Amino acid sequence: MSRRACLHVAQTTLVLWLALTAVVPGVWAQASVKGQWSTLNYPMTINPIHVALMHNGKILVTTGSGNCPPSQSGCPSGPPYGGGNHSGAVVLDVGGSSITQLSIGYDIFCNGMTALPDGRILVVGGTIAYDPFEGSQQSTIFDPASNSFSGQANMAHGRWYPTVIMLGDGRIMAFSGTNENGGTNNAVEFFTEGSGWSGQYTAPWTPPLYPRLHLLPNGKVFASASQPNSHLFNPANTSWNLNIASTNYGGTRMYGSSVLLPLTPANNYDPVIMILGGNNPSTATTELIDMGSSSPSWQWGPDMSQPRIEMDAVILPTGQVLALGGSASDEDATTASLHADLYDPSSNSFSSAGSNVYPRLYHTVSLLLPDATVWLAGSNPSRGNYETHMEIYKPAYLFNSDGSLATRPSISSAPGNISWGAGFTVSTPDAGNISQAVLVRPGSSTHGFDFDQRLVGMSFTAGSGSLTVTAPPNSNIAPPGYYMLFLINNNGVPSVASFVLLNGSGGGNPAPTVSSVSPSSGPAGGGTGVTITGANFLSGATVTFGGSAATNVSVVSSTSITAKTPSHGGGAVNVVVKNSDGQTGTLNSGYSYANPAPTVTSVSPSSGSSGGATGVTITGTNFLSGATVSFGGNAATNVSVVSGTSITARTPTHATGAVNVVVTNSDGQSGTLSNGYTYVNTAPTVASITPASGPIAGGTAVTITGTNFVSGATVGFGGTAATGVTVVSSTSITATAPAHAAGAVDLVVTNPNGQNGTLSNGYNYNAPADFTIAATALSPSMVAPGGSATSNIAVTAMNGFSGTVTLSCSSISPVVSPAPTCTFSPPSITGSGKSTLTVRTTAGTKASLAPGSKGIFYGMWLPIIGLVGLGAGLTSRQKRSCLLACFLFVGMALLTSCGGGSSSFSNNGNGLPGTPANSYTVTISATGPVTHTASLSVTVN
Repeated sequence: MSRRACLHVAQTTLVLWLALTAVVPGVWAQASVKGQWSTLNYPMTINPIHVALMHNGKILVTTGSGNCPPSQSGCPSGPPYGGGNHSGAVVLDVGGSSITQLSIGYDIFCNGMTALPDGRILVVGGTIAYDPFEGSQQSTIFDPASNSFSGQANMAHGRWYPTVIMLGDGRIMAFSGTNENGGTNNAVEFFTEGSGWSGQYTAPWTPPLYPRLHLLPNGKVFASASQPNSHLFNPANTSWNLNIASTNYGGTRMYGSSVLLPLTPANNYDPVIMILGGNNPSTATTELIDMGSSSPSWQWGPDMSQPRIEMDAVILPTGQVLALGGSASDEDATTASLHADLYDPSSNSFSSAGSNVYPRLYHTVSLLLPDATVWLAGSNPSRGNYETHMEIYKPAYLFNSDGSLATRPSISSAPGNISWGAGFTVSTPDAGNISQAVLVRPGSSTHGFDFDQRLVGMSFTAGSGSLTVTAPPNSNIAPPGYYMLFLINNNGVPSVASFVLLNGSGGGNPAPTVSSVSPSSGPAGGGTGVTITGANFLSGATVTFGGSAATNVSVVSSTSITAKTPSHGGGAVNVVVKNSDGQTGTLNSGYSYANPAPTVTSVSPSSGSSGGATGVTITGTNFLSGATVSFGGNAATNVSVVSGTSITARTPTHATGAVNVVVTNSDGQSGTLSNGYTYVNTAPTVASITPASGPIAGGTAVTITGTNFVSGATVGFGGTAATGVTVVSSTSITATAPAHAAGAVDLVVTNPNGQNGTLSNGYNYNAPADFTIAATALSPSMVAPGGSATSNIAVTAMNGFSGTVTLSCSSISPVVSPAPTCTFSPPSITGSGKSTLTVRTTAGTKASLAPGSKGIFYGMWLPIIGLVGLGAGLTSRQKRSCLLACFLFVGMALLTSCGGGSSSFSNNGNGLPGTPANSYTVTISATGPVTHTASLSVTVN
């Protein structure tokens, strides 16, 4: 069975089991402590990329092109995006089991989305290009009353993968995302209902895409993930406090989740943030940070049951956190994390929440529904397809221990509007059995993070058939907008929620509005008397300019306030009126501070080389971001405005002598320190080089330290020019060492003016590790066939060589048969050592002469024929001698023919030859990282 078929069988089996347990309480009772998972009986019609719960209980599902680029067959070719190609958006009614298709005129794929104070949904950014992705500058508002989108003003730059959250004053903060050029948009922009987008406020750091942002009770915004470092943003003055804390995990928690744990009167609304999972391969770890402490730091939390990337985390009405979905490896269904976990903040521990059916990977979404269940959908690990099944999780609090349904408390009535800090009445027949009353902000989920989910507890007193509940104290704890009101009984069972609008109009005072400030500008030193015009001002109201408190505030009437401006840095700032009931009204960029001219009081050091590149710190006042610096009319480099009183820079080149130092702000105003810096001709010095040695082949990256280095300086190693020379500062140079012969060489730095500094024998070229081979002459030098000669072979390691050398005879010449043979003992040497070479020759083998009749015949007749033929010409004495010789020959022939002769060396096949007599050259090869050879001679006689 294939893996896909096996998974299908397992999923089907689990669905059937869930269906069985729904009708057979006895079967379900054992698992009720973990909650119940079930699958909806109709499919999702679009890829659910980003979802938001609306105050009518329905879900807005947006997809745009749905991760389906125009270049891919079957994908939308462009706008409008709608049901014809499974794109655009839909409204899902889970209770009514219906899906309504919507169309939209631009691609909102991978947008940011959150609810406005009036309950409409703001959609920010989207996609204008695929591969690489580029972000859209567009934004639109969805109205659940008419099921329609209405376009809004464009942002300054595009955003794809942005995060948007509600602030305490009702503004929407947008941050990060890929811009229209493919780069990261590191500016904050604010959207105000009715007036559109603010200007940009550039951050001094580059955020991740979809950063995990949380509004804290002090009005600041905490960036918790996915990067290891955490940062804090103050919307009042648009300033950043960087590196508040670093995670213990240390790595990126890409597509992990982050949750602001419940804010309640019992914990004094202390903000604790929890981060979970993330990374690839993913982690099961969690961490928590208490941002209400004096020194916040990340602390390890308990581990989840499985590692999770592309996970979701959902706050339940009880304050518990459901961690679900994801996988061990990104977009890999075979590693899917199907076991859900339930985190309890009171015990800081996880317990099992059962198992969902379908793998939930990239583009998974989940939301808490008004009936206190959790909706789970999506999973899009590859383009062109997505998981259409939707699942519902019923937490264990909806069941008794025997598996039967628990009795839920009910809400008979609740006000439609409530105000911060004000009391309101909730009618319930279960008033005497209620333990908690909480507000849960409807979620907005995408890419492992719910932008605005938030649970705020409330104090209450129980009466007969009703509760008198006190709303959250201010809008930073509970930003304006719709909330789900849950009542939870003493058994921990929640009611079905009622939607209430928290906006200050629930029988209390309306929020103030600010329409103008006159005059609208003044000096940075403050003290300017202004009149603020607006509506709904209350006695005791306070006023801030760019986050700084105004003085002499007087509420003249509900439409007029007089005050004196505080001091502030130059530029436009927001003017905020905050009434005594905590409600606020804001006029964005309502007042402009004129920038005072900068002053320059000192430069440190006050002198340096005429070649420039000296790092200096300039001290003064009123420095602005973007300021430039000049020395004697020449522009400094690497200028960084550290603060309003400090600038760092590198001096330019200039002729010797004292020069003026001028700081020019971005508004054109300048300040001068006359003769503030003196240029001198100072030869460079070389103090050290790191590393101080390297191979003779060169290529080693080095850092040279010393003094008076000037841009354009050159570096020599033993007379050979280095490459890649970079003058980092007047005291540091980086370069690449050239090739050079082994040994120590002088290091010379030469400035463009010809002055130089030398570090004698400052750099050492290391000879490569090697070895030598030595062989004594073969002894004896002359051998008979079958004899042998030996030689002592010595291998000597050089320059730290520690490898193994293998010995062999690579050749013996001339080539003969049978050839001499070589053996080594031992055949290999590690490091230094010796071996004995033995060269052996081969002896010939002997063969006997066989008897035969032909031998007898020739032995007898040959001398007779010889005598007959020669008899006539010989004397008697000669004949006798010849006859004797013939008889001797005949005798030998007879002996040989009879097998009685001696054996002899033969090449006729009846014997084997020995090594032929000759002088031979034996070539020895010693093979390690390289091969060395030696030649020896031996003679065979």
